Amino acid sequence: MLLALIFITALMGCGDSKEANNELDGKRAEFKTLADPLVVYIDIENHDLNDVYAGHVGKIMDYTKIPYKKIAVKDFNASPTFKSTPKVILVNGTDQLNQKALDYLVQFVAEGGTLIFPSVNEDQRMGYLSGLREDASFSFDLKATGFHFTKNILPGLDSGSIYANKKHIALAKENFKPNINVLANAVNDAEFPVMLENQIGNGRVINFNSTIELERADRGLLFSAILSGLEGVPYPIVNVSTIFIDDFPSPTYDIKLEPIKSEFDITQADYVTNVWWPDMLKLSKRFGIQYSAYPIFNYNEIKDSPFLFNEWDLQKIEKNGRVWSTSVWMSKEVTRNKFELAIHGYNHESLLKEVWLDPESVDAAFKAARKKWTVDRLGKYPTSYVAPSNYIDSMGLVHLKRSMPELEFMSTTYEGDIVEGGGRDFDPDPYEPGLFDFPRVTSGYTFNDRKEYIHQSLYLYTGIWSHFIHPDDVFQLPSENNNSAGEFEYRNGEGLNWYRTSNEKKGMYSQWVSYLEKVKRIYPTTRFLTTTRSGIITRNWRNSTYDYSQSGDFYSVRKSSRNKWNDKEFYWFVFAKKENADNMEKAFSKVVDAYTKTAFFGGTLFTLKSSKPELLFNDVKWKEQPLFDLSEAKAMAQQDYKDYLAERKSLEQGYVEETVPELSPLEVLASLNTAEDSVAWYVENSQLEQAVSMLESKLKNQTSVDSATFNEFMLYSGYQEKPMDVWNFIEDAYQNESKSLGLEYLDLYLKKEAFPNEELTEKWLFRKIMFDAKDEAAIKDYFTFFYGTEYIPQIKQVLVHLNDKDPSPENYAKYIQFIIDFEPELLIGELSGKNPEDLPLLWPKATTITYAYSDSGKIQEALQWSDYSTEIPITTILQWWIELEAFNKMETVFNEYIVDHPKDEEAKAFVSSAWYDIGEYERSALVANQLPEGHEKKIEIEKRFNPDVIYFDADVQKFLIDRTPELFSPETLHTLKKELRYNENNSVEVNTAYVEDNFNQSVWESSATFNLRTERGRQHSFSVTHASVSDLVLTDIDPQNLAHELYGLRYRYQTANNPSKPLFSVGAGLQRDNFNKMFVDLDASISQSKENVFKSLSLDFAPVQTGVGISKEIYKSEIIGYYERGSAKFWQSSFALVGSYYTNGGMEGALTSRLFANLKRANKSRFSPFAELFVSAANTSQENGNPYWIIKSRLYGGGGLAWTYGENERKLKSRIEAGYFFDSYTDGFLRVTGNVSFPIKEFTFVTGQFELFNQSLYYSNGVQFGIKHFLDRKRKYTYKPRPY
Repeated sequence: MLLALIFITALMGCGDSKEANNELDGKRAEFKTLADPLVVYIDIENHDLNDVYAGHVGKIMDYTKIPYKKIAVKDFNASPTFKSTPKVILVNGTDQLNQKALDYLVQFVAEGGTLIFPSVNEDQRMGYLSGLREDASFSFDLKATGFHFTKNILPGLDSGSIYANKKHIALAKENFKPNINVLANAVNDAEFPVMLENQIGNGRVINFNSTIELERADRGLLFSAILSGLEGVPYPIVNVSTIFIDDFPSPTYDIKLEPIKSEFDITQADYVTNVWWPDMLKLSKRFGIQYSAYPIFNYNEIKDSPFLFNEWDLQKIEKNGRVWSTSVWMSKEVTRNKFELAIHGYNHESLLKEVWLDPESVDAAFKAARKKWTVDRLGKYPTSYVAPSNYIDSMGLVHLKRSMPELEFMSTTYEGDIVEGGGRDFDPDPYEPGLFDFPRVTSGYTFNDRKEYIHQSLYLYTGIWSHFIHPDDVFQLPSENNNSAGEFEYRNGEGLNWYRTSNEKKGMYSQWVSYLEKVKRIYPTTRFLTTTRSGIITRNWRNSTYDYSQSGDFYSVRKSSRNKWNDKEFYWFVFAKKENADNMEKAFSKVVDAYTKTAFFGGTLFTLKSSKPELLFNDVKWKEQPLFDLSEAKAMAQQDYKDYLAERKSLEQGYVEETVPELSPLEVLASLNTAEDSVAWYVENSQLEQAVSMLESKLKNQTSVDSATFNEFMLYSGYQEKPMDVWNFIEDAYQNESKSLGLEYLDLYLKKEAFPNEELTEKWLFRKIMFDAKDEAAIKDYFTFFYGTEYIPQIKQVLVHLNDKDPSPENYAKYIQFIIDFEPELLIGELSGKNPEDLPLLWPKATTITYAYSDSGKIQEALQWSDYSTEIPITTILQWWIELEAFNKMETVFNEYIVDHPKDEEAKAFVSSAWYDIGEYERSALVANQLPEGHEKKIEIEKRFNPDVIYFDADVQKFLIDRTPELFSPETLHTLKKELRYNENNSVEVNTAYVEDNFNQSVWESSATFNLRTERGRQHSFSVTHASVSDLVLTDIDPQNLAHELYGLRYRYQTANNPSKPLFSVGAGLQRDNFNKMFVDLDASISQSKENVFKSLSLDFAPVQTGVGISKEIYKSEIIGYYERGSAKFWQSSFALVGSYYTNGGMEGALTSRLFANLKRANKSRFSPFAELFVSAANTSQENGNPYWIIKSRLYGGGGLAWTYGENERKLKSRIEAGYFFDSYTDGFLRVTGNVSFPIKEFTFVTGQFELFNQSLYYSNGVQFGIKHFLDRKRKYTYKPRPY
C-alpha cells in the first residue's frame, strides 16, 4: 500500500501544467557554453552586396557578442546542416544554393527559424520563401524610392521615412502575396513592399525587397531583422548617451547677430553666457546630462610659432566681484558643474598634412595650449579630443598623441572617410592604437527622420548614442553673407529662433528638449555620461568576451574574459514577441536588479540591469506553444514548397487537421475510512497519511514543544515523501502560535535533518536572526549561504536589524561591507562625519572606502581614510593633494615618504611631472635630478625639458643651468647659454654713419659703446661719440656757415625686455665742438610688441645737424608716434606721425602710411609689394637748407617691391626696398633702401644699411655700418626666485 501511494504521488507530480512550467524558483540550469552559432551568414560569391553586408553583419555580431559564424556557400551546399540549429540565417540571394540547401532553408524556417534576405532575391525557386505569388512574373519596379516605416522595426520609429531619393530597383508589388506583413513600404508608393515578413510554419522570412546598398548607418536596420529572430537571447550593451559640446568654451564677441539679435537684442557673448549656458545647465539637471566640453583657444589660422591666445583672453566678464576672461570663466563653469573639460585644439585647423605643412608645428601648438591650460588653472590635462571639423589623418593622430599623451579617446564621426578621420568604430584607432575611438553619430538641436533613424540604428546593437552640439548653432543661418558652414550643411538651415519663431514654430531649444524627452521615454535608464566615462565603459565592453548557454527558453550569458570593470552596473537588451512578453517579464524579474521596456518589432525590447557581468537564468519555459508542432510545421512547409515548385500558376490551400491528443485519465485513490484511533494501528496497516494527520492534530492542540510527537510526525511524513508537511506545520506554529514555538520546532527538526532547499534555508535563518540578534550560528550560516545579489533586500534588512538590536562594531563593519558590495552609492552618506580613527574594524576596508570618496570627488575624506590603507599607491595620494591644489602638502607628503622609500623612482618621476605640469619647473628639475642616470622615467622627463626649456623665463633657465645641468643635452645647454649671452650679457659696439645731401652738406657720426647689463636685465649704455658736420654750399655768404667737429659722451638707460610689459628707454649726451661750445641732446622712448602689433612713441631733443644750425645753436625737438599691424597671413600696414619744432620758430608735421602684401610669408626668400603715402605741412619754407631744409607742404605717393631674405636675427638677414613715387615737390623720384645683418663669429655681428634718392631738388643719401660683440660672462648667473 505504501509503495502504491508513493507511485501515485510521483505520477501526479509529472503533470505538464503551465504553472509547473512557469515556476520561477526552479533549478538553476547548468551552464554549458554554446559551441555553435546562433546567427549564420552564408557567404555568396560574386554578389554585388555580399562582401559589404558580410562586413556589416560581422561587425554587428562583434559588438553584440552573440555567437556568430560566416559559412562559405560551397560548404553550405556540401552539408546544409548544423550540430545545433541556429536561430537566424542570412543570405544575399539563393541562386548559388543547390536544391538540398534550399530544402534545408525551408525546413529551417518551418521549424521556427528566421531567414533574412538582406537584398532582393531574384531566385524563382525561392519565391515561396520570399512571399511571392505562384504566378509571380518577377518583374521589376524602377521607380519606387525610399523607406517608409509602417511598424516600429526600430524603437520610436513607426512612421518615419528615409532615403526618399534612392531607387530600390526591386521586384514589383504585383509579385507579392496579399498576406505578407509589410514592415516598410516605398516613400513614393505605399503599396510597394520594401521590407516584409513572410510567416511559414513556426518561423518566418524577412525580405528586404531592395537593391539599395545599406551602409554603416543602416547596420541597426539589418540587426533589427536579426534581433526579431533572437527571442530570449540577451546581449550586453553600454547604455550611455554622450552629449559633446564642440567649440566650447571658445572666444566670444560683442557683436549682435541674427536670429538672436531680433529675438533678444543681445550680443553673441551675452547669448552664450546668459541664455545658452543657463539653458544647458537646466537640461543637465532635468535629464541628468554630464556634458563634455571641447574648447579651442583661437579661431585664427596660425600654424607656426608663436602660438598666442589674444582671442581667448579678449572678452571679459564680471562674476562675483571679479573680472574674468570669459573663456576661462566658462571653463571653470564646466568643471564646477562636474562636467568634462576636454580639448578641441589650439585653433580650428584640422590636423591634416595638407593643412599643417610642418608637422612639428602641431606639437608646438599643443605645447602652447598645455601651457595656457596650466596658466589658466583649468585642471587636469584633458583625456578626450574632438578633431576640428571631424577631420584628422595619420600624421595628425601621431602628433596629437605625442604632444597630448594624457589623451585616451578620440572622436570624429561614425560615417565618413577613414583616411580623413571619419568611418570610425568604437575600437582602438586604426592609425594610432594608443587612442580609443568614440565616434559621434548625430548633431544639432533639431531632429528629422534621418537623424533619429541613425541614432536608433546604432543604439540597438551598442546601447550608445553620441551626439554633438555647438553654442553658436543658432547663428549659422543660410545667407549670402554667412559662409561659416563651409562644405557642411547650415546648422540652422530652417532659420529658427532659440525659443520660438514668429510663426509659433518651436525654436531650436524647444525642439531639443522635445527630443530629449522622447529619448528618455524610449530608454528611461540611458545614462548621460561624459565622453571619458562613456569611453572607459565602452572600452571595457569592447575588450570583453562572453559565453552563452541555453537555459530553458532563455539563453544565459556571462563574461568570460578576465578584464576587470570598475563599473558596478551592467546592462543588456533582450527581445520578446508580443505573445511572450508578459511571461518573459515574470521569468527574469527575480534575476535582474531592474528593467525597463520599449515597443520594438511588434513585441517588446527589454533593457535589463544587473550588478554582475552575467545573466544566469533558471531552466524555465515561458514561451507560448508554437502554432504547429515541429513535424506538422515541417510537413506543411515541405508540401507547400513542393506545390509551389510544381505549380506556378495556382495556389492550393492546405488544410491542417488539428488533432487533440487523447489523455489517459488517472483515478484518484479514495480516502480510507476507519474508526481506529491508534497511530500505531495506522502505521501497522500502512495508513501513514492518517497517522501523520493524527500526530499533526495532537501537536496543534499543544502550546509547548512536544519533542516525541514531533519526531514521530517528522518520521512518518518522511516515509510518505511529504517533508513539506512538516515545514507547513512549523510555519503554522510560527505564524499562528508564537515565533518562539515555531523556532523551537525548527531547532528540533534541524537536529535530525537539514534544510530541504535554498528558499526555506534563507527564510528560516532570516527569521532566527530577526528573533535573536545574537544568534551567532544563524548569522554565520546566513551570510555564508546567502550573501549575494539575489538576496540584497533581505541581507540589508538583517544588517539594519543587527545594528539596531546589537549595535556592535562587528555588526557595523558587516553593514559597511554590504554597502561596499551592493549599494556603494550609499557608502559616502553612511560614513559622513565619522572619523576613521574610531572605526578600527573598518581599517581593512580603508582602500575601498578611500576610493569611494575619491570617485565621488570628496578628496579630503579620501586622504583621511588613505592613512589606514597600505594598498593605495603613493602616486595616487599625491595626485589627490594636487587635485586639492595643496602643492605644499603634496611636497611634504612626498618628502616624508621618500625618506623611507629612497628607491621609489616611480614616485620621484610622478612628483617631477606634477611640478612640471603646473609650471614649477625648478622644483620639477630638482626632483628629476634625484633619479638615476639612464632611468626610463628620467629620460622621459628630460624629453619634456629639453625642447621646452627655451620657452621658459630667463630666471628659470638660469636656475636650471646652475642647479640641474645634467637634465639637458649639450646642444640644449649651449642654446640656453647662447641666448642668455645675447639677452643678458654685456656687449661692446662701434657704429659709424655718413649722410650727404644735394647742398654738399655732409654729416659723419661715429660712436663706441659699452652696454652694461644688470642682474635684473636692465641696460646701461656708455658711449664716446664724434660727429663731423660740414658747412653749406650757399649763394650768399653767411659768416656762421662753418664746419664743426664735435666730441662727446653719452649715456642711455633701457628697461629689461619683458614681452608682457612696454620697453622704456631714456638717454642724454653732452658734446663740445671745435669752437669750445657745449651742446646737449636728450631722448626718450616707449614701445610695446604684441601678437601682430607693434607701437611706439619717441621724443628727441638735439642740435640741428647743419653747420649753420650748430653755429646758431638751433635745436630740433621731434616726437614720433609709430603703429604697425601685420595679419597672420598676408597684409602688413604701418603709420608714422612726426611732429617737429625748431627753436628758431619752425614747425612741421608729417604722416607716412605704408601697406605691404607679404607673398609666400613662410619662405626664407620672399617678395613684398608695397604702397606708400606721405603728407607734410609746415609754417615756413627754407628750400636752400639754411639753417635746415623745410617746405610748407608736400605730398607724394607711390609703391615698389621689397625683397627679404632670412628670418632669424642670429643668422644672415637682409632686406632691400625699391620704389618710385609721384611727388608734388619734385614731380617724381626713385628711392632705394636696404639693411643687412650677419654674424662673423658666433657672438659678433655686423650690420649695415643705406638709403639712396635720385630726385633733383632735395635729397639726402646715407650709409651706416656697425659691429657688435657680446662679451663672455665670468661670474655665475643670478636669478630671482619665483613666487609660489
